Amino acid sequence: MSSLESVLDQLKRLDFSTLELQTALNTVSAYSPLSDSDNLHLSLILLERVIPQAYILASNDIRKAIIELLATPIGINQLLRSIKEAASDETTKSEKVYSYVDILSHILEHKLEFVIDLFLNCKGTHNNNWRVFLTMKLTDVLGQVHLWLFDHPPNSDFVLNVNRMRVRQLMEFYTGNCVKCLAARIEQCNLRSDKTDTVQQILIFFLEKEPEAVFNMIIENWKILNSFFKQENGNSLKGKSKAIENKKRFMMGLFKAFNLKITDYTSGKLYSSLINNMLKTFDLVDASELILKSCEANTNYIASYAWIHNTGRVKKEHVLRILSNFGNQEYMSCTSYNLQIATAQYIVILLLHLCDEDIHKVSTSKQFLDTVSNRLESKLVKLRDLGMFIADFIYTKLNDKEMFNIPDYSKRKALFMSPLMELQKEFADVEFKSIDDVVCTIRSYRSITLVQSEETQLVDEKPLMVDIRCDSDASDSDLDDPSVERKVHVTKPVFLKDLLHYLLSDPQKDKTAFEKRGIAFSIGIEMVRIKKGMPELTFYITRLIDAALDMDSTGFPLRSNNKLTDNEVDSAFNSWKLSFMIALCTSDFENAIDYLLKMFLKQDWSISTRIKVLTCIGLSCRELSGKHDDFIWGKGDLQKVKPKNLRGPGHEAFLRLDSKELNGRGIVDVALEEREKKMIDALEAVGIGEGKVVRRSRKLELDKQDNTKNNTVHTTFINKKLSKLYFSMVALWEDVNILTHGTGFNVGSMSEHLNSHYVNMLSMIYSCAVPSCTVLVDMSIEQIKILIGVSKSIQTISCTEFPSLLYEALVNGVKSLLMGNDRMFSVLKSNAPVEINTLFESFAQVSAMAPSMEEHTKMLSVSVLEHLRQYCLGY
Repeated sequence: MSSLESVLDQLKRLDFSTLELQTALNTVSAYSPLSDSDNLHLSLILLERVIPQAYILASNDIRKAIIELLATPIGINQLLRSIKEAASDETTKSEKVYSYVDILSHILEHKLEFVIDLFLNCKGTHNNNWRVFLTMKLTDVLGQVHLWLFDHPPNSDFVLNVNRMRVRQLMEFYTGNCVKCLAARIEQCNLRSDKTDTVQQILIFFLEKEPEAVFNMIIENWKILNSFFKQENGNSLKGKSKAIENKKRFMMGLFKAFNLKITDYTSGKLYSSLINNMLKTFDLVDASELILKSCEANTNYIASYAWIHNTGRVKKEHVLRILSNFGNQEYMSCTSYNLQIATAQYIVILLLHLCDEDIHKVSTSKQFLDTVSNRLESKLVKLRDLGMFIADFIYTKLNDKEMFNIPDYSKRKALFMSPLMELQKEFADVEFKSIDDVVCTIRSYRSITLVQSEETQLVDEKPLMVDIRCDSDASDSDLDDPSVERKVHVTKPVFLKDLLHYLLSDPQKDKTAFEKRGIAFSIGIEMVRIKKGMPELTFYITRLIDAALDMDSTGFPLRSNNKLTDNEVDSAFNSWKLSFMIALCTSDFENAIDYLLKMFLKQDWSISTRIKVLTCIGLSCRELSGKHDDFIWGKGDLQKVKPKNLRGPGHEAFLRLDSKELNGRGIVDVALEEREKKMIDALEAVGIGEGKVVRRSRKLELDKQDNTKNNTVHTTFINKKLSKLYFSMVALWEDVNILTHGTGFNVGSMSEHLNSHYVNMLSMIYSCAVPSCTVLVDMSIEQIKILIGVSKSIQTISCTEFPSLLYEALVNGVKSLLMGNDRMFSVLKSNAPVEINTLFESFAQVSAMAPSMEEHTKMLSVSVLEHLRQYCLGY
């Protein structure tokens, strides 16, 4: 047996002391580079035997040696496999995964250039394996670990620095450095000819995944990468075909990046010059068709204009095809309103690039006339308007006068058309510079933008207050004794910045973290509520939401005489967290809801977190619309976080100032008293003021009552904010159903939980609008469509197993539609008779399919179905 084999056998048997382990690892390192078989053998021994037993307790030298030995293609592949298997197995100890993640973090942070050089220098036919390894495999594992750590956070005193924040930063670091390393190797011409296609695909992968971040690196190396993507990848037909495909994907990746970068007319004109140069450089035959197709569903109309402005003349046939789809009845009923607005803007932009002759042909085409007719027949004003805007634009273009001259309509049309007309004027004087000048200008513009955004942030991120002081007697001689530990005292936070600091305090780094978090838990909800309407809350709202979602129960205060189980403690903590988030949403509704919905789409939250966020949104709407829920914490006593009064005697004296009782001496106005006395005498002389009280105002009695619950309906919130939120959530639900063919969110075994909760929250928000919302008709029609879709989804899913949770959500949804809504149904008789009949039929079919269930649900479904049948009898 060779020396290497004996050392590997010793490692496998775990027959060593700490010193012997260090010696064994050094011995193996001396044999580097190892053969593939020895490398695989070593990797398996380290990952399955040594690391689970020794890594956490090992010294830094031993950890460093292990990381060095695993920093090979085979070692990293086996490490990724081990992480994936360990994170998927619930029986695996968390410490094992923490060790693997720590090793991967060190490799990506310190050995990435070495790994990329191995890829670029390797020979053979393994390019595709390397591409998968550097892109999908690594990013998938990092994403899986990030989710896994949400449910398996390490203890605060854990020795390894493994947490979700580090993994998130590692994902960003890996993407950026991988692109930077590849760009540097391209610039140095250290790239084999057979690697061109693979490197192009790797760069495209990262550009499609993180368009904005990767574009910043591309613009720094624009000349290099632009020339790199011009290469033909060989003279073969297959190589040229791959090169064209890569150019298209690269251009579409830049399309996504430009959508994020173009935010105003200035940036639009700037990137328009870059688009112009890029299209000339790539010289793709079907570039115009590709761009027009991408712009169809683009909500950034400035970016769409910049692309179309540089593609040349728009074809009339393309405009007619878009118009035909825009006027389709199914498109109008199934597509979200925001997407329909984007399509209408896109049509106007296309028409702006048509000549007058083609516009005249469009105006007489069957597609255009059918579109306008179908739009005018719509029962919803906002859908009719979109058709009228386009028809009016074409008519004005041909006849120099408006088709519809209605005051209210003209205002709505001006709001829609003004930005597009202004856009045309702005782009009329765009100067197309050389590519070098354009790139330099973009770099300068980006630097200015970054400086401006940084100036809007607070510079000092430390807490504003001194949070630790000593509670002791100044005359105590023990203060001079260093062996006596001082008692620390944490002060109550005054500003939200301090509250955020307390919530995020780390017990591993701050010895007063438990006290800080305890105070934050005690007054956090009330403190947020009294800050309602203040700029301070607007500034910190997103960070407070993130802190609430990510925090654990460390320092959660409980009464000392309470003996609660772990489940009861978790339940209390979750109630506090939900109440805290509701306080944030009700105190700054628009900013909080916008951020939550945005993160609901972008953030990799767990299903339980998404359900918690939806619950928070629904209950916040109930509170703001005037409904009262007793189980929400922190709505009553806000006095404990308000500023303190003066001390007792001083406060009483201050109050007596107004009643002239300070020290028994008031400030007497003799002239005023004389005038009052004369007035009273004059009134009594004519008989006014005599007699007895025969009636006592009821208001006097009501004022004495303790009116602690205020159930006033807040119509301003319902009409302006609630309806907007409802339609936004409906649009999101429709977009998801388009992607999943009507089955809602597709998240594996938890799909039914998330879908049922989403439908329940939509029903809760809808019920808050009944009966006082001004757009209740539109909301009711949308609610009916959603419930019809849920019924069809249940019929599809129930072939395998009946979705009882989704069925309960359907029953609750129909119930919210019927309760207190008699007037609305009389209106819906004329506006949506087909939809109501369809809902009744589909709901009846689903109810007939439902298996035996709880008595309450069964009775409720029967009652709801009967009420719905009675409403449908008149049709």
